[in-house]
Formats: sequence, structure tokens, C-alpha cells
Amino acid sequence: MRFGRLDFGRQLPAEVALLSRNLEFWPEFLEVTSGFGVTFLETRAAPIPVWSARSISRNRLKHGVSVGWSAFGARLSESGVRVLLGTDQTREPFEMAARLSPQVRQILVAHGSIRSEVLLRHNHIKKAAHRTLCVWGQHDANLYQETFSDAVDCVVTGSLRNAMHIRVNGLNPKRLPTTPLLFVSQYAGIKKERQSNSSNRNRVLRLLEQHVGRYCREQKLSLVIALRPPVSGALEPGQTADEIRHYRSVFDGIDLSFTNPSLRYSTYVASDDADVTVGVPSGSLTESFARGNKVLMVQQLPASGSYFSFPKDGDWLLTEPSYGDFRARLKMLQNFSRLEATNLWKSERQEMVFEGESDFAISKVKSILEMLLT
Repeated sequence: MRFGRLDFGRQLPAEVALLSRNLEFWPEFLEVTSGFGVTFLETRAAPIPVWSARSISRNRLKHGVSVGWSAFGARLSESGVRVLLGTDQTREPFEMAARLSPQVRQILVAHGSIRSEVLLRHNHIKKAAHRTLCVWGQHDANLYQETFSDAVDCVVTGSLRNAMHIRVNGLNPKRLPTTPLLFVSQYAGIKKERQSNSSNRNRVLRLLEQHVGRYCREQKLSLVIALRPPVSGALEPGQTADEIRHYRSVFDGIDLSFTNPSLRYSTYVASDDADVTVGVPSGSLTESFARGNKVLMVQQLPASGSYFSFPKDGDWLLTEPSYGDFRARLKMLQNFSRLEATNLWKSERQEMVFEGESDFAISKVKSILEMLLT
């Protein structure tokens, strides 16, 4: 029973704790934790358990944290939870758990493939006792080890979302393309996409849009655009409508169709259906590459940073190319089969996303949970 933020119920016992804020964008965690006793913990305006008043007071005095975080720690301890599972995008609850309930083991799941610039500036998961980071491939594990002397313990699992797409939608190894070209959107709103924005990001995106538009017009190709789905946070009101208007203007005169971003894994399905998927280096293109699809990524000049970069060079990658180089590479990719690409790029695909053509990541993360709970 609750009155405002006061919760008069007792904390039920559980084996695994999930963060409620993760579940809207990571329903895959429910699949991984099926069969375990699970409790869901709030971290925003969290309820204050009255029965845990003594533990909350003790956390406040000992650690100097807010009532809300003190209650979070109390719920972890009193539930008997042995593992806290979540994404590497929600770091604060894990840091608090390490302080308040250090006996609880932690599994963080990487939300994407790791790049050095992003790792250093935004997404450094710190080493802590009983903490494991599940990364997409050996490249990511190596990057952590090379960047930090006290790197967090990494386990290579592959991409959990990619695995769930395959489990839900399947992946026919003999699949044939049903559409010629997919363009993966990076649209981020009217203000960020305006022409006057001269950032490195916009320079690369505008160049890619120009090349794709010109190629489709010359070759008289239709184009599918994978609209941005809400995978890390809610979209701004009207963002999808603005995104469609943006691309109708950019690709004027081209036969366009769009994915439905409200359908989970819509970009994955569209990429599996396309002959070639084009975009800047991103999680969705890296995962498509790992599934054995033909992709063409356009990265930024290394001297300008590594935000839009890809660590493995090959036929799948160009660096801010001229239109002639872009056209030649795309034609080359269209002229050989997906199966040829799958085999030729096998070692690089495996290093970026382990077992990217299967649902291995689900069973691997689940096996880590089972090991920690035995």
C-alpha cells in the first residue's frame, strides 16, 4: 500500500534486480531473466519503504546519500537480491549499489559497440568488485584494456538486441534482398540538422545524403529509410514527422518508403531485407554487418575525431569519399552476393560482434546470471 512516496508494503525476496527505467527500452532483459525471481527497482521519485526506515537511516548516516538512494540500497539489501542487471547507459544506480550494497553482483550490458572518443568522454564503466560488463566483441574488450589500467572486467557476449531480433524474427542464411538500398537515419531534430550547423557530425551526414541522393537518381533506384526508433530514450513530440519531411526534401524526386519506428527491430528487419545498407558507423550498421549483410559505412576523417568511425577497414568502409569513390564502391557491393560478403568479412564481423548471426548473446548473458546465482 502506498501514500504518496511512502510504501507500507514489505520488500519481497528476489534473486535478480532490474531497473524499472531500463525496461521501456530494454525488454530484452525480461527474456534474459525469465525463470529467476526478479524485483523491479525505481530510481526516479522512488517509493520510500516504511518498513526499511532503519536501513534507510543507516545508509543516510554512513554514506551521506539522499533518502531516495538510501531507500534504493535498502531495497537491494532486504530483497536478498544477488545480482543487479542493467545497461551501461544508466551508470549512477550501479555506482550507488557498489557503495550501498557491495555484496550484490553487477552485470551491465553494453548498449552499443565502443569507440575510443565516446569511451573517454562519456561512457567509461569503472572497475568495481563484483562488476561485469558484457560487450559486443573482442574489439570492445581490447579497447577497454588498452585505454584503462584498471579496466572493468569485460565478457564478450555479442549484442543482446541483435540476438533478440534473430530470436523473434529469424535470420534465413539463404535470404535474398527484396529492396535495393536502405539508408539508416541519424536524424536528431530540426535544430541539430539545420544547414548552418557546421559540426563534424553534420558535415559527414550531409555528404552522405548528397551521395545517396545522387546515386539513387542516376541509377533510378527506390530508397528505404530506416527512421530513428526510441531505443535509448523517448523521441521528441513530432520528431518522426519532422524526420520524414527532412528526407522528402533531401531525397526529392526519389521513390521513398519508411520503416515504422514504433515497431521493435524495424531497422534490423529492413536491413536484412535490403541488398545494401548505407549509413554512418552506428550500432545498427555494425549489427547488420555482423549478421552477414552487405553494408557501406561512411566515416569521418580521423583527424576530426572518432565519433563516426569504424575500427576495421575493408570494402564496407569509406572515409568522407568523393562521389566517384562512393559510386564505385556501392556498385561493387551491389555486384557481389550477400553470401560472398558474409564469408569474405567473417573474421572482422566476429571481432566486432561475437556470434552475430545467432541468438547466442541471450543464452550467454543468462549463463552469466546462472553462474553468479549458484
